Amino acid sequence: MLSAGCSASTELRKIIFGTSLHDFDTAEKKYKKIFEMKPEDCFKRVHDIFAQKHVIFVKSDFKNKLIAAYGFTDYFKPKPDQTEINTTEVGVLFKEVSEGETEVIVISDDFSLAGFIADELFKKLEAK
Repeated sequence: MLSAGCSASTELRKIIFGTSLHDFDTAEKKYKKIFEMKPEDCFKRVHDIFAQKHVIFVKSDFKNKLIAAYGFTDYFKPKPDQTEINTTEVGVLFKEVSEGETEVIVISDDFSLAGFIADELFKKLEAK
C-alpha cells in the first residue's frame, strides 16, 4: 500500500510519487536547514532516525533524494482538537548545496507536524 490515507493532499502525493519534486521548492510552508554532510550521509541518518521511531516509509529513494513517511505517533501526539496524525505524510528532501553541505527540507500537509518533525530531525542531525 503506497497511499497513506486521505490526509495527504494531491500536491504532497505528487511529491511522494516523484511527479512534482519542484513542489518542495515552491511550497509556501516548509522547514529547511543546511548541514555539513554529504547528501548520502544525511539521507542515511534521517532514514535511520525514522526507522528507530518505527515510522512507515511510503518512499525512500536516494536517487531522487527523497524520504516520505507516516506513522509519527511516537514523535508527535495530536492535540485534542486535531485529527489523528498517524496517516499524515511527511516528506524530506535532500539538496546538495556545495561539496559536503546538504539542505534538508521538511514538508507536510500538517504544518505543525512538519515543524515538530523538522525540529527533532535537525537536533539529531546537529548532534552527529
